[in-house]
Amino acid sequence: MSEKLFKFLLSEFKTLRVVCKKCKTVVELDVASLAAAGLPYKCPGPGCQEVLPWMGGIDRTNPLQELARAMLALETCKSVEVQLIVPDTGNP
Repeated sequence: MSEKLFKFLLSEFKTLRVVCKKCKTVVELDVASLAAAGLPYKCPGPGCQEVLPWMGGIDRTNPLQELARAMLALETCKSVEVQLIVPDTGNP
């Protein structure tokens, strides 16, 4: 049996989607903007105001901002292309 895989170049991704686990509000963020500015401190969902965890860590890092910065750096790399591989979980 063979497995179907979807392959995406990292450079094809221009937007990251963040979903609040509390209220299910979706925020789509441009990778370049996220790399430069980071994320809001609280969820923008109506009445939610859930504090976003990436701003309150011990070392005050923002993993999504670091991911966006890494994505942009890899996009300009001349020696490699990075692919993301996603298995097709649909029924045969």
